[in-house]
Amino acid sequence: MIIGKKWSLVLVILLTMSMLFAGCTSGKIEDSSEEPDQQPIKVDYDTATPSEIESFITAKSNNPDKIILKYASTSRNLDDQPYLRGLRKYLFVLKSEVGDQIEIQYFMNSALGPSTEAVLGGIQNRSFELTDWPLGSFAELTNTFQVFDVPYLVTKNEEAMEYLNGKIGDIMTAKLIEDTNIRPLGYFTIGMRQLTNNEKEVKSPVDMEGLKVRVQNNQLHILGMKALGCAPTPLAFAELFTALQQGVVDGQENPVPTIYDLKFYEVQKYLTVTNHLFTGGTIAINEDFYQSLPDNVKTAMDKAAIAGSEESLNEVLNSQADLLTKLSENMQVYQPTAEELKVFQDKAKEAWPEMEGIIGKEYFNQIIDAMK
Repeated sequence: MIIGKKWSLVLVILLTMSMLFAGCTSGKIEDSSEEPDQQPIKVDYDTATPSEIESFITAKSNNPDKIILKYASTSRNLDDQPYLRGLRKYLFVLKSEVGDQIEIQYFMNSALGPSTEAVLGGIQNRSFELTDWPLGSFAELTNTFQVFDVPYLVTKNEEAMEYLNGKIGDIMTAKLIEDTNIRPLGYFTIGMRQLTNNEKEVKSPVDMEGLKVRVQNNQLHILGMKALGCAPTPLAFAELFTALQQGVVDGQENPVPTIYDLKFYEVQKYLTVTNHLFTGGTIAINEDFYQSLPDNVKTAMDKAAIAGSEESLNEVLNSQADLLTKLSENMQVYQPTAEELKVFQDKAKEAWPEMEGIIGKEYFNQIIDAMK
């Protein structure tokens, strides 16, 4: 009996070893720690929720040759405003086209820096691969987009986007790359800027006299608002709501979606639809990094730019009337007549010659000629 038990033990050991050996010779060793391939679950952009779209865009990739695209944004998310939804559409189309060849990682709410130096500098030194940034805020590095800081040079969102998606956009893209080594991947609509204040209804430049109006720290914006008669006050955007609340400034100027989303109606009584400046943005990438990408990824980026640009413009146009209606519940909204707008335009144009000198006469005239 003792011998039998020993042989039984030997047989069990031999059987176990043979099973292990058979598993090894099958050509595949199972590893319970290995994650299964994670392909993005396709969703319908028009019916999906924002969280479903975000999950699709940021889906992890187990492709060993995947391209990591770290996306830095100062915005809370890519859903709050029409412009942001255009950027989201860009990333959605890009991910749809190339799948797990790329992995997009979000760094929202200024996680990688809030300033031009941090954000555009991060693109230049390749700390991250993608960012969205307003065209006007490139002025710290280049005069590429300063033409759009000239008041009433364009008066409609559609007009501005036609320029940016055509010959003028090509000129600006080439200049931005030459000046900064940053490539704009596409142009997006933020909106025409409107005037708000807490003192009185503004129907003409005369009504603006004496108003302290917050502006960006942009020399052309300052000149333009001075020409309209007010006292322009440069102030960081992060400080604006509190400054309006405390009466440090009387008013400000921003696109309608921004005025609504940031709840400026809580601290402003009057809004005048002046349409004095176009505000646009772009998704930016380091030019050297862009040139290193496979051709199919570049092609997908071009396709995504068209879709995202159209989405941002349509979102702005479709939401404008509704947002103005909502704002009118808390503010007095005034729509100037064509004759009244012409008075604003004529006053602002008095500053054009000085602005031309700041931008550079040759470049300014090159853009003006391309607009014809």
